[in-house]
Amino acid sequence: MWSSFLIAVVVAVVLLYVPGSLALRGAGLSAPLAVACAPFVSMFLYAAIGIVLKAAGVVASWVTLLAIALVLAGVVYALSRARGGGEALALGPSRGSLRAGWLVLACYVTVGVLVGLCCFLSVMDGPESFPRQIDTVFHLARIRAYAESGTFSVLDATNCFPDGMGYGAALPGGFYPAAWHVVGAMVYQATGFAVSLVLNALDFAFAAIVFPASMYVLLSYVFDDHPKVVALGSLVTVAFVAFPWRLLTFGLLCSNLASFAMAPAVAACFACLIDPMRGARHRLALLAAFAVGCCALAVTQPNAIFTIAVLLWPLCAWRMAGLADRLHVSDRARPLARVALVAAFLALAAVAWVALYHASFMSGVLSIDWWPVYGKGEAVTELLLLAYRDPMRQVALAILVAAGGLYTLHERRYLWLSLSYVSMLAIHFLVVATDGRLKHLLAGFWYRDPFRTASSCVIMAIPLAVLGLYVVCRAVTAVWTRVTRRRAARVRPSAKGSSVVVSLVAVAAVCVLVYGVALPGEDASAFSLVTTTNASEYDMEDNPYLDATELSFAERCKAIVGDDLVYDFPEDGSAFLYGAVGLHTYYRSLNADFDEGEPAASKTLRLHLDEIGTNADVTAAAHDAGVGYVLLLDVGEADVEPHFLTYDATEWVGVNAVGDDTPGLEVVLSEGDMRLYRVVA
Repeated sequence: MWSSFLIAVVVAVVLLYVPGSLALRGAGLSAPLAVACAPFVSMFLYAAIGIVLKAAGVVASWVTLLAIALVLAGVVYALSRARGGGEALALGPSRGSLRAGWLVLACYVTVGVLVGLCCFLSVMDGPESFPRQIDTVFHLARIRAYAESGTFSVLDATNCFPDGMGYGAALPGGFYPAAWHVVGAMVYQATGFAVSLVLNALDFAFAAIVFPASMYVLLSYVFDDHPKVVALGSLVTVAFVAFPWRLLTFGLLCSNLASFAMAPAVAACFACLIDPMRGARHRLALLAAFAVGCCALAVTQPNAIFTIAVLLWPLCAWRMAGLADRLHVSDRARPLARVALVAAFLALAAVAWVALYHASFMSGVLSIDWWPVYGKGEAVTELLLLAYRDPMRQVALAILVAAGGLYTLHERRYLWLSLSYVSMLAIHFLVVATDGRLKHLLAGFWYRDPFRTASSCVIMAIPLAVLGLYVVCRAVTAVWTRVTRRRAARVRPSAKGSSVVVSLVAVAAVCVLVYGVALPGEDASAFSLVTTTNASEYDMEDNPYLDATELSFAERCKAIVGDDLVYDFPEDGSAFLYGAVGLHTYYRSLNADFDEGEPAASKTLRLHLDEIGTNADVTAAAHDAGVGYVLLLDVGEADVEPHFLTYDATEWVGVNAVGDDTPGLEVVLSEGDMRLYRVVA
């Protein structure tokens, strides 16, 4: 099965990188940058093509989407070559040589893959295992629904009933940022592997490959003239457990994982765009890339755009201040012009933020709330130690972040990095330690969810951690140089070589402290804790909601019922079964709203299923809904088995009263407390 997982990862990488790389090379980016930025272009292309094909009534497949994306990317490439290429845009290591750029990019991806292997894949209970969490139901179902229907539009992503049967089948589909699911469906169609395996492969690709490559682009911009510092970034990019690794166990927040993974590269495009040193040709390419990137984030998970806004506002303010130097004003008036321009920018940004907060299309996001998880004093300590949401302190990494922040006070051109991090940390503080209007206003775009704001904090902490590691290397080298000079008036070649060795040893020691050792103040290393969490969430043998035995029973049910509609009790774990094994269940969500818009048949069956053989109205409801079977995974255990937070016993009194002696139901398959009944009424 792990060979299948590897194939799925390779397919995902091909789908994510090939069309985007071709288009961005044509747009004028150097090869390493084009490849590292490629996923957000590919995601945009697939989402846009899916919308157009759905509107045209065309049933498509992964081959169709990939072929059209390649044609469009090829057109961009061909037009650019016909117009004359010019010098490609290069940043950081790529400026010295493409070989150096490729080598450093490979280091980022290699470290990401190795850490992912250790803390994620190595503890999974097989590549088809998955966390039994509420959002996982939708992710599995949406991938399968796209693949089965042959329509891939994010404008029709909320209806997971391509068979036209079941609860909510008659409801119109609506917008959901489902670009991640579009790619997942493409991988599923291309490989035919289990949907859960595809989900894990895609998440791994984004966490271990896309995110490190994306950070390579941002750090190449930030440290454009220090390629060695960019190289150091490969060691700390995936060192924060809050992102990406914690998102692999909560939610699951697959869409946010993908969106945050691509965000640094999109941010780098805008940062390069407003750099006054860029030429007109490169500005045009960067503007197009940034626009496409924002669209890609909008159809993957839009709150990453607000993360970029927090990341870049200090840089934008700095650029606005610099604009005053190019205006025709006197030296005496220039300071006032700088203040006026910065104030105007900040005022405009604030107005835009508040306007979006009050926009009607944001109401669904802003209505969700989270409770505080820390007291105010406790929050200050924990956030400084990078325990953003969970008690997973990272003391060594926190020291690097602090050292990097202090260094920006000395090297002012990097000060905007500290301002970005402090801004996002303040928003996160509001989420984890307060309640009230300010929390809603500033953190609402992230659902006031501490996992999402923590992920945003990580993106802004990484450049500071890189600077901190650079400071450590410089300090160690300086001390070693002073020691070697005690015996010689000048540094001998051997001494220089030994300084490099000492720096490498220092870097290795820091990595050991960051990744594997519990320091004072830590009960266990953060990575051991997140690894334990991963092992627990992906354990298929011992889970109170849905375990391997129940999945196996569901697969046997699928072999019996085929594509017939099966009435189920979603709270016993069967909500996962449409996505996981293809069983056409009546309920395919744990978030069904029974207060408004519920089909009459659904209400009748929920409350009176035990009367299906004695009540004509219930029998008619089952026939009208097309129900041929009933699946219950915990017969007689409704009051004993643990349930999801969505469970309300009063909503399922008819289902909970069903047993083997219920008139109108015939036992077809039985094992333990699991039953498949045929409707015979």
